[in-house]
Amino acid sequence: MTNSKLLLTALAFGMLSNMAAAQQYTLSGSVVNGLNGDLRDTNLQVKNKQSQLIVNAQTDPSGKFKILLSKGAYTLLITQLGKKYYEKSIELNGDVDLGTITISNNILLEGVVINGQKQLIERKTDRLIFNVEKSAFAAGGNGLDAITVTPGLLVSNETITMLGKSGMGFMVDGRIMNISGDALISYLKSIPSNDIKSIEVITNPPSKYSAEGNSGLVNIVLKKSRADNWSSTVMTSYQQGKYAQQSSSANLSYKKKKLSLFSNLNYSYGKYYGMEELEIKYPETYWHSDKEYQYKINTLSGRIAVDYDLSGKFQIGAMYNGSLSKPITEDDDLSLEKNPSYANQYHTVGRTERKRQLHTVNVHTIYKIDSLGKQLNLDFDFFTYRDKSDRNFDVFLNNAATFESRNQNNAVQNINNYSVNLDMEHPTKTVKLNYGARVSFSKTNNDLYSDIRQVGFLQQDLFTYRENTQALFFSGEREIGKKKEWSAKLGLRIENTQLESENVFMGNKNNTHYLKFFPTAYLQYKPTENNTISLDYGKRISRPSFTNLNPFRIYSSPFSYWEGNPSLTPSYTHNIELNYIYKDFLQSVLYWEKIDDMFGGIVLLNNDNVTQRVTQLNYAQGQTYGFRQTYVYKKKKWLESYITGYIGYQKSTSEIYPLTPKEIEGFFSMIALSGNFLINSTMSTGFNVLHRFPNKSIDMVENKTNTLLDFYFKAKLWNKLGLVLSVNNILKEYQFNSVSERSGNRTYTNGYYDSRYVRLTLNYSFGGQINVNQRTYRNQEERNRTN
Repeated sequence: MTNSKLLLTALAFGMLSNMAAAQQYTLSGSVVNGLNGDLRDTNLQVKNKQSQLIVNAQTDPSGKFKILLSKGAYTLLITQLGKKYYEKSIELNGDVDLGTITISNNILLEGVVINGQKQLIERKTDRLIFNVEKSAFAAGGNGLDAITVTPGLLVSNETITMLGKSGMGFMVDGRIMNISGDALISYLKSIPSNDIKSIEVITNPPSKYSAEGNSGLVNIVLKKSRADNWSSTVMTSYQQGKYAQQSSSANLSYKKKKLSLFSNLNYSYGKYYGMEELEIKYPETYWHSDKEYQYKINTLSGRIAVDYDLSGKFQIGAMYNGSLSKPITEDDDLSLEKNPSYANQYHTVGRTERKRQLHTVNVHTIYKIDSLGKQLNLDFDFFTYRDKSDRNFDVFLNNAATFESRNQNNAVQNINNYSVNLDMEHPTKTVKLNYGARVSFSKTNNDLYSDIRQVGFLQQDLFTYRENTQALFFSGEREIGKKKEWSAKLGLRIENTQLESENVFMGNKNNTHYLKFFPTAYLQYKPTENNTISLDYGKRISRPSFTNLNPFRIYSSPFSYWEGNPSLTPSYTHNIELNYIYKDFLQSVLYWEKIDDMFGGIVLLNNDNVTQRVTQLNYAQGQTYGFRQTYVYKKKKWLESYITGYIGYQKSTSEIYPLTPKEIEGFFSMIALSGNFLINSTMSTGFNVLHRFPNKSIDMVENKTNTLLDFYFKAKLWNKLGLVLSVNNILKEYQFNSVSERSGNRTYTNGYYDSRYVRLTLNYSFGGQINVNQRTYRNQEERNRTN
């Protein structure tokens, strides 16, 4: 820990020393058209003697600009619509005021900035860019509509996945969001797609982001504000499946001079139906279980963020996020146990009540060192999470009128995390540097009481888990070649982790320490305007969730229980991806992935008493080879269509054989098609269809085929009121339908969770359109592991 502190101190000193590296002068002025009207958001570029671009900025809403530069010779250019309208050479030895720069208004469009004609799909060194403003499909919709047609992303049953990844994080304007699940979907629906400039898909995140998870990042880039103003959007929806659900949300954005404010409030309630079927063929016994659920939803969540510009160079802000939920699950399980000697029927009726609270606070500062792009970001984060769960269930044997036993599981989990993140952006004449550090401190307490009388199991214990992590990161990016047709980026992240787990009642304590390196590399070649080829590599770590480390048993019935494993270790993933983009309608991706020490829930079957034990184990090594092709059809003004084909080969080798098969391998494939038909300027209709072919997955499960079909109709009324009518999972397909082998026994499972429904959504926007700065929670990966 002492060495880590010294490293962090040295790094911080190196960052701060850049602030006094050179004296800065101000280049200022204002831009007006020939009629002396303001030209808002005009593009300004400053180049050095070597004609290298060192500043790319815009005028403020009044047409004024102020740029900080070091002493030297520069060229100022003013452009719009991809055309140069003003150029001036400047020798800067002190502050310079250029006064009013008057430009002809014959061609310029006031308040519009277009730097060349952007394509629908573009590629940067480390990410793919989908320019939403070029898509008719997304026009007039919301953020979720835009995500639906973004290459590399899939939206199914309002669950967003990144192809080839087990998870992902969401950012807005480069800042990681602190919400997930239903709250994330509600937020995306509240953003008008017309406010979104582009969506960036980062399949291999660079070193400045946490190495946690085999996951990518999605960055939503909003259009810039044009004036001080406020805006608000209210939304309500009604959904009818077997049961009904309702949700409402409202957000408010406010920006006045130096103050920016954003707030959001969401509430959802109702219930939905669930069904699971399980069939196990033991050597001498047959087991069949039909289970029905009724999930009751009651969730309130909100966010508030405030930022204040103390000066043109220094900004401070804070953000709070909170959620309160009280879900209730009622389940009814009818199980049959049958062998040549006897047959028993078990009827289990249960109820689970949970109370979950999440509170997160972020305080941050931004220091803009100069106009060349040097910037220091400092974040302090804290979050606390509490989950109280009470489950009671009764068991009736062979249709008896009275229950055989009454059983209970009570659990309380508390998680606290503190973190500090330091991030320095440091562009030079030849290389764009980025470096920084992060420290994180987490503590988890699990308190459990179980009384399962049916099997004579009584347990009470307290388990604590501490995890401290220190990280350093560095990256450098450079353009190469006479025409800058090559670009390369290298990065390294170092994470040092200390773990301590303790079973308080048993008196057992374990300590673990590991230091790991996570390199990233990117290479891109653009020989022509219509062709882009890129290659990247990255290494990632997947740490177990705090729940998966909890060793206590959670019974759902006398014959089925779940338990965590405090000895679970992280898994490591290596990713290589080759990308090719032709124009703005064709993308091809070839990738390879290797996972070491893969962990997850494994069903362990007891042939003597038909008990199904789900535990967490490091169970396999896996490799995946995949190919993805995306084609965009937009030759007709009234039709825009997206077609994605995905095929690959997977192989997993067991580390716990014969509890699982020794190995499993096979092909997987899917095809997705989205079509949007424009009826007129205010109405559109369309469909989404996703077909998955039978496959053998990397988690050693055989999945059956399924087809998901959705339909929607969208309308915009009076330019303020949006209406969306959607029908989801028209064919009523299972969420999962699979076959696996555990301990030599074949297991068949399927599940359905009320995913066929009709939904009507209304949203109303008023006020001025504005995008308020939102802020990263730097301990996002720890909060993700509370799920």
